[in-house]
This record gives sequence, structure tokens and C-alpha cells, in this order.
Amino acid sequence: MNKTSKNILIFSITIFALCIVLLAARLSSRTTRFALGINGEGFIPLNKNALLAGVQDNSNPYMYFKFTQNQKAHLENARFQNGSAAVQVLLEASDSQKTSAQDFEFGFLYKDDFSSETELNPALKARNCVRGNFSSLSSNKVRLLLSIQKDASVPEGFYVFANAIYALKEVKFTNAKIGWSKFSIGEDGSEEEIPLFAFGPSGGIADPAFSSIDFSSAPLVFPLQNSLQEVFPKIEFYFDSLTDGGTSENPVTLSVKAGNENLEVIRAKNLRRMVVQAASLWKPYSTFEFSKNKEHILSVFMSANQDSLLPSSGGYPLKGLPTDLGLIADWPKYNWRCADFELYEWAEFPGILLFDFASYQIQDQFFTRLAYFVEKEGFKGTFVDDDFILNNHGYNAHDYGAKGLAEFFNQAQIQNVNLNKSELMLKEILLANSIILQNQDGSFKEGEGAVVSISRSSSAELRKKFLAHECWHGIYFTNENFRTVISNCRKNFNPASLEFLELYWANNPNLRYDRSDSFLMHNEFMAYMLQQNPQEAKPYFTSWADAYFLPASAAPLCAYVKKTGAQDFVEMCSALNEFAFSSWGLGAGRVALILR
Repeated sequence: MNKTSKNILIFSITIFALCIVLLAARLSSRTTRFALGINGEGFIPLNKNALLAGVQDNSNPYMYFKFTQNQKAHLENARFQNGSAAVQVLLEASDSQKTSAQDFEFGFLYKDDFSSETELNPALKARNCVRGNFSSLSSNKVRLLLSIQKDASVPEGFYVFANAIYALKEVKFTNAKIGWSKFSIGEDGSEEEIPLFAFGPSGGIADPAFSSIDFSSAPLVFPLQNSLQEVFPKIEFYFDSLTDGGTSENPVTLSVKAGNENLEVIRAKNLRRMVVQAASLWKPYSTFEFSKNKEHILSVFMSANQDSLLPSSGGYPLKGLPTDLGLIADWPKYNWRCADFELYEWAEFPGILLFDFASYQIQDQFFTRLAYFVEKEGFKGTFVDDDFILNNHGYNAHDYGAKGLAEFFNQAQIQNVNLNKSELMLKEILLANSIILQNQDGSFKEGEGAVVSISRSSSAELRKKFLAHECWHGIYFTNENFRTVISNCRKNFNPASLEFLELYWANNPNLRYDRSDSFLMHNEFMAYMLQQNPQEAKPYFTSWADAYFLPASAAPLCAYVKKTGAQDFVEMCSALNEFAFSSWGLGAGRVALILR
């Protein structure tokens, strides 16, 4: 062999060895750590663009990634633990000059897309995915989330595509949700001007008009009914800050068409987050459309509720469903978590629980003994027996603060009162929500919060009035500043009208309020002023002057109320109505921010 031939041979061997090394490195890169990954383990890149996490030309604008076995197990576990799982990506187009051709796409890869462990089929079948266009966005960045179907196999991987010079900046595993946001939350918790579009397994179009959401694919991710194992999802709205909420007669409102229902949302100045339970709607898994003042909505997402809202092992709920009270009156009863009642927590006033009972009879089992113990004149501090509960009706609706509830259960324990099944259930609920607390010696003390209740036995009109009356009590029990305001209002109220009011309460056989109880008198003064709008106050209070049970000594007071057209009451209702609106966006006769 001459010197030239030897050099050629050495060169050939060197090139061959280099090719082997490069091939080995390429294969190794598919199974070792990659820059984009989860929990320190990189995704397996299936093409050059994926290896670079970017596309530098449009000749092959796809990136393909496969999950490792650990990553698939992570998704499976997340779905098992949380009931859902999803993959979220962040795409960034580097071309600042936007054109209509800059489409993007994000979807999953499945087992039948692969011809081998690391090779895709030459042509992939059509599939559900997320699509959109960079040119329609206000930003050159976009976050896309695609949920995994709850009863399907976990995907093998994912792909992204764009008709642009673009990069894949981020990939996250997260919980499933459906909706959109005009901004994203950064790693440091700050708001970034990057839109987020989240879809169910059916995918969809990222529409920057932000005027609707299609929830029709939600049953592929979330429950179709409440059960011991599952609870309906929630829908959370996030609004912009509001400097002017309008007036109590003409508040700033948003219009939402939720399936076959029209909702009017009243904006409260200090409230930026609002929750709507899917169980409250007749057709929650429909398209939602936003019209009037839709620009106030910064984000809206449907997502899973927390496990604490599942019924207890006894088959009844311990935690209230957070909700605006405007949805309770017409809440579909077949969506209740138990047959006898549903339990809610006032979303705008956490700690105030509301029971809606199927009947007066069920409500009586929970609250009649308590009502007589706490506030019935001639019975306060005593316990009526079970026969008494069966033959006497406490109230059509109820309200109790933490102090009275703790005293009731504490004295019941001291006196060895044999509480019924419903009262024991109530105690369990109160303890679970820290409205009452149990000491180490077994005694009870007050926590924080309040309980109110209404019943389906009441007419629709009465339910509305009772809801307002009892829930204003809830705020009174839990808000010290509100109690101070009411104390000042009562102090400045016309003594003649105040005497008329308290005589009516004390002599009404269905009330029998104890006038010596100062807290009760202030509390009821507030609730009767705020339970109806000011226009209804005149006929409401003047009708009291004809009550048969009022003593003869009340005749001059009745004449005064009639002569003045209950003007003192109308003025007080109006003053408290303005206070309620400026404070919380609420009003006399209205404890709701969502009207349907």
C-alpha cells in the first residue's frame, strides 16, 4: 500500500468513526436530558426542530416530542389525584412583522402515530388540536392548553407547528381547564401580557375576540353529575379594576348568555373575582357568550372543584359550594349533593354558610330546637324536646352567629341533651368550617362565621325576601364595621317608629322577639330595613299598622305610621341601600351580584 492510499484509508476510517459518534449522540439525545422537560427530565425530541426547540425556516415548521415513561406516569397520577390533566405550551414568534399566514397549532401524539419507539409514521391522521394565528394576537407570544380526556389513554407526546420563525419557550403539565385569559401569570406571580387559551380534549380555535367560550367538550374532562365520588366543576371570572361602579339604580353590569340562560352580572368596585358553580346552571356544558361590557372580563375558566366539596362518608356535604346568592333560588335541585338540602358558602363573604332545605319539615329538624334556645321569648336558654319539634314550627328561615351556635352545643353537652340526627349533622358541619371550635375538654367555643337557611317550601317571592333578610343577618354577625353603622342608624331613628317596630315583633305570634336582647333588636332592625327595596318599604310597613295582634296602646303609633306613609322606614331603607351599594355592590332587597 502506497503512502497516498494509506492516508485515504485513515481518512475514511476517521470519517466513519465520526459518523458513528454523531449517530450515537443523536440517538442518545432522544433518551437523555433535554432543555424542555418536567421535573428535570427532558422530553424526547423526534426531529431537528424539537432538538433546537425552535424553527429557523418554514420548510419544515413542526416540532415533535415524545414523553418519557416517567412523564406519562406523572400525567396518569395527576389525572388520578385531581380528576384531570393537561399540557400547556408557550409559543413565541420571533418575526415582528405579522402576516395572515402565521398560523399555529398544538396537539397530542398517540400510540398509533408511531412506527417504532422513536419514529413517527410518514403521514399523521387528522386530530383534535388547538389552532390560531399570531397576526390576530396583540402579542407575539401565546400560551395554549389542551386537556386530556378523562377516560382515554395518556398521549405518547405532543407536537407544535407555526408558519413563522418561532420557538417553543415552555411546556408544563397542569390541571385541565377550559376558557381563556387576556394575560398569563409569570413564574414570580406577576401578570404577563401573554394570552392563554385553554381547551377540552376536542380542541378549538384561539379567538382573541374574547367574546365567547365553548364548554361543550367539558363532559370529556369533568363530571356530568354530582355523586359521592365527583362534584361539578366551577367557572371563575376575573375582572379588571373598577373605579366607578355606577349607582344603585344604574350599576355597571355585564351580560352573559350561559347556554339557555341570560345572566346579568353587577360589578362591585372592590370585587375582581367571581365564581359560578356549573351545578347552578341548567345547561352548563354549552357555549357562553359575552356582550354588554365584555371588555371588563380579563379571564374566565372552567376547572375542577376542590375535593373538600365532595359529600362526606355520611352522604351529605360538610363544605359549602362557593357561590353568588343570585343563583341559589333557581338552582336545579337534581344537582344538589344530597336529597335533603344543599349547602353553600357566600363567595363574596367567606364564612357565611347557607342551607337550602327541601322542606320546612327537614329544616325544623335542624333548627327549631336551636331557634327556641337562642331567641324565642320565654324559651331562651332552654331545650325543647323532640315532640315539641314535631308539633311546632320555629321559623320559615333562620340565621345564627357563631356565639349562639357555640352556646347551644356547649349547653346541650353539659345538660346531656339527646340531640337528633340532623342537629349532630349540623354540629359536624359547623366544626368542619370552624364556625364553632371544640376545646380539649370537649366543650365548644365560638369560631368565625354564621349560618343562615331557607326552604323550598316557601314561595318564590318569599324565598327571595327570606334570602335577603337572613343573609343580611349573616353580614351583621361577621362584620364589626357594619354593626357599628347599624347602631348609629338605630340611635338616630325616630323613637315613635322604633317603638312601633319592636311592638310588632314582640306581639307577632310567629316571632315573639325578646325586646330585652339588644343584639337581637339591632340585628332585626337592620334586616327588616334591608330585606326589600325602598320602593316596597311604604306598603310593607304601613300594612303592619293593621295587624290584629298589636295592643290597644299601639293605636297612636299605628296612626302615625299610616299618616306619614311609613316615611321614617322609607328613608332608612334608602340610606342603608346606598351604604350597601357603595360597600359591596349590593342593595336593599338584593344580596346578589348575579341576576337571572
